[in-house]
Amino acid sequence: MNRRRHMLLFSLVALVAMLGSGLSPTSAATPATTTVSNITFLGEDQLYPGYLLGDEPVGGFSGITYTTLPMYSFDGEGINIYGWRDVYYTVSHDPSGAAPPRIYQVNVHLDDNQLNGGDVFVAGRKELFGSQGAPIGAQYFVPEGIAMTGDGSVFVTAEEAFDRNSPLINQFVSEFFIESGQISAARQSRIFTVPYQFLPITHGGLSGMRNSMGLESATVTPDKAFFFTAMANALTLDGPAASLTRSSPSRIVRYNVATGAFAGQYIYPVEQVADPPIPADGVAMNSLVDLVALDNTNLLSLERSYSAGVGYRVKLYLTSLAGATDATNIYSLIPVHPPLDPVIYTPVQKTLLLDLDSLGIPIGNIEGMTLGPILPNGQRALI
Repeated sequence: MNRRRHMLLFSLVALVAMLGSGLSPTSAATPATTTVSNITFLGEDQLYPGYLLGDEPVGGFSGITYTTLPMYSFDGEGINIYGWRDVYYTVSHDPSGAAPPRIYQVNVHLDDNQLNGGDVFVAGRKELFGSQGAPIGAQYFVPEGIAMTGDGSVFVTAEEAFDRNSPLINQFVSEFFIESGQISAARQSRIFTVPYQFLPITHGGLSGMRNSMGLESATVTPDKAFFFTAMANALTLDGPAASLTRSSPSRIVRYNVATGAFAGQYIYPVEQVADPPIPADGVAMNSLVDLVALDNTNLLSLERSYSAGVGYRVKLYLTSLAGATDATNIYSLIPVHPPLDPVIYTPVQKTLLLDLDSLGIPIGNIEGMTLGPILPNGQRALI
């Protein structure tokens, strides 16, 4: 959602999630499933306007992902790994074109089981480059989601990925290799195509994803087998955008990481807009902005509602694909051919885990989340 990219402040909120794993009783070979038993607030840190990396202002963060990188020492006989450090990558863009699409390396200190002022530090920046070595222009690539693959690369998703003055560019899901050392670049290595009905094409009427309602989320399963992303709201062929009176049937898309092939689609009901706008004809929307895969079936989902004159409401859900219809072969949820019978499907299951309003802190335009390290107290951080 790029119309409010320039936030008054950039905020990182730390939660701790008590995760538990258990094997399905149906088979000892069934993969473990993960549950969330409770969530505790650890604190927040904010980067205010004017925060600089070198002489460049740091742009707003969209998606965020976590990994560990080795720390090296040299003993005269060779290079040795003596430890590991926590690293977060965030993706950012400036729709005005003042700065290119880019990835920031961010350090977050949680050693005391808390997140306090000064615990967040922006350590580096890498510009996104295409597979042919040219910078990716901000005019047609609006990155939103980011997820580590486990082999030194990241998946980056875009809510817009086309030049309106040229043929459509289907690179809404791209893999970038993060170059190490002093090279400040992340180079495109693969492009995963999105299903045809997702593409914003006009043929007798607009079809596909709505403007600024594309693929905002990105997550890879712990076993690195699958990559998930999702529409922020319904495709135009599937139904209306979320409003004060109706939800919106978004689609979660699952890819095979190794092959890039589609591995399923699932209908996710985005909730109604939380609050009436002020004035009544002001902007009001609710979107699915990020996902975190807990295993191959269960995910955390983050929804952000915005109403003009009121502000933001952000809610965290536990989402399960178990029992949901694979909608890969359902081209449209709206009947378009006689006899116009309703399309029958079972959506994903959702359970509300946390309304961030309950934290008692100002809630801004939160667009991303990631599982971080296991903290000294044994619990898992959620940033």
